[in-house]
Amino acid sequence: MDHHHHHTEVTLTEPDIEAMLADVWATLELPGEAARLDAAVAPRITARANLHGDAENLDAELQLMVTVDKEAAGLLAAAFFGSDTPSGQGEVADAVGELANMCAGAVKTLLEGEWVIGIPSPGDENASRAAGWVEATLPVQAGWVRLALGPGDDESDRN
Repeated sequence: MDHHHHHTEVTLTEPDIEAMLADVWATLELPGEAARLDAAVAPRITARANLHGDAENLDAELQLMVTVDKEAAGLLAAAFFGSDTPSGQGEVADAVGELANMCAGAVKTLLEGEWVIGIPSPGDENASRAAGWVEATLPVQAGWVRLALGPGDDESDRN
């Protein structure tokens, strides 16, 4: 079956995405200080989550990517793991994945129809530079967070 003509349009605008990202970020319980990050943590970390349409919306698919810089990553790691434990790339990736999952949940409430959120995985920030993607960057207490939403990847598996 040919899925290629089923590209799902992103109907949300940049202000929608920025407001949603700000709302999600505001729900995090940020401690007073960021976690100490291992020197090996990458300067930018991206996680992606797929949203699959359900029921009569089956062919619909969107991708969401969240990218944080190292400063924001320190805040995120502190929110999820506490600021007193040093965090490495693994913890940071998990924290960004969790933020992607929270953002996907927020996106889902703004979309029509039924959607299922896939398990977050490491993302390639460059993929979100493609046509059809909408993004917003939010300055946070330290650093920044970027949320991008785009048409689904036909090649990705659906389980």
